[in-house]
Amino acid sequence: METNGILRHFDELGRISIPKDIRNQLGLGPQIENVPVEMFVRDGEVVIRPFRSPKVLHSMFSRLYQLIEDGEIPLSDEDKRTFVADMMALEDRIICTSKESLRT
Repeated sequence: METNGILRHFDELGRISIPKDIRNQLGLGPQIENVPVEMFVRDGEVVIRPFRSPKVLHSMFSRLYQLIEDGEIPLSDEDKRTFVADMMALEDRIICTSKESLRT
């Protein structure tokens, strides 16, 4: 297994601190208190990432669709259809992944 990260130890309550560099890479700036993150195990490793609810993701995708429809993102009709189909598939996959990670 490749290791090139920062070594941390659990404290007596089973907690570890996430280094600032890693928090910044995750988009968790200085105001980290009360920022939700989701944690789950994938392929024997712990994954920690900022939590984005399906509702927030849907809102983001809806705004992107609107920008395309309004012509603010210029695409041919064929490219629009392909892009929207790909985004809908991605949104479905993200929502399914979020539901699966919440079960574990």
